[in-house]
Amino acid sequence: MMVNRGNSKDIPGIRMQNRDIHILQELGTVLWMDTPLIQQRHFPSDKTGEATRRRLRLMAANRIIESFDLQVTLRPHEGRMPRFHRLLEFGGELLFDFTGQRPQRIGSSSPPKPHTIQHRAGMGETLLRFEDARRSQSLPESTWYLEYDRNESAAGRAPFHERYSICYSVLDNSGQTRRVWPDALSSLNIPSNGTVWQLALAWEFDRGTETLTQLTEKLEPYDLWTASKGYREQFPNAIEVRVCFVLPSKRRLTSVIEAMKDHPAAPILRFVSFDDFTANRIFSEPIWYDANGQARRILPS
Repeated sequence: MMVNRGNSKDIPGIRMQNRDIHILQELGTVLWMDTPLIQQRHFPSDKTGEATRRRLRLMAANRIIESFDLQVTLRPHEGRMPRFHRLLEFGGELLFDFTGQRPQRIGSSSPPKPHTIQHRAGMGETLLRFEDARRSQSLPESTWYLEYDRNESAAGRAPFHERYSICYSVLDNSGQTRRVWPDALSSLNIPSNGTVWQLALAWEFDRGTETLTQLTEKLEPYDLWTASKGYREQFPNAIEVRVCFVLPSKRRLTSVIEAMKDHPAAPILRFVSFDDFTANRIFSEPIWYDANGQARRILPS
């Protein structure tokens, strides 16, 4: 809900609307969104996308957001170049002026490489879909950490596991240091018999660009991290953890499960196709596959 606090910025080039504030709130949560996602979520009656693009151009012209065309991701004649957007500091100030809340994430550094932007935007859409589903089920609020959320107290040249909130350093059986760095870490709080049961969810958003070997190499560090209950650094009340692989297709899902089914970390793994991962299905249908290839619901029966 937008709350005008009475001291909003004077912007000669744009009159802010409730919809604009809602877009800024989502960008302040996930940082990166592409134009089709913004159109789908905030301009549902805009069939051509022109009204969406016009509004985003106006916001970018006023330095409320920053927009990027990722030309390298398309071949000739594939259609419109994808455009991605992130919140800028001025947009964050506007958001605070209208709502009294500061955004969690603001774009301040140089933009990353195109494939990194696409990956972060995909993880951001995963977060938004999950939160839509959580609210539809009236479940308690979740807390989210994204891959590059920083520990503000860490020095700029500190090791990654000190610099970033969910980058962990674990020791394997030979004494070698291994890194665990999920794309996101969140809580799922489930009311049960007058109390709240908390599950920690580590997220791996897969665009299909990594080999199966690269994916399976993540499992041993995850197994060590789980055994040491490293997730309790963020969620001290979490009873269990699941590592959730969000995959681009059912075919990819089947291949990844086959590659991981015999690994010692298999019991904590869950797999879901992005096409199935929609707000109306996340909690209500058995779209989550375990390492045996069995479809499950995410909530206990």
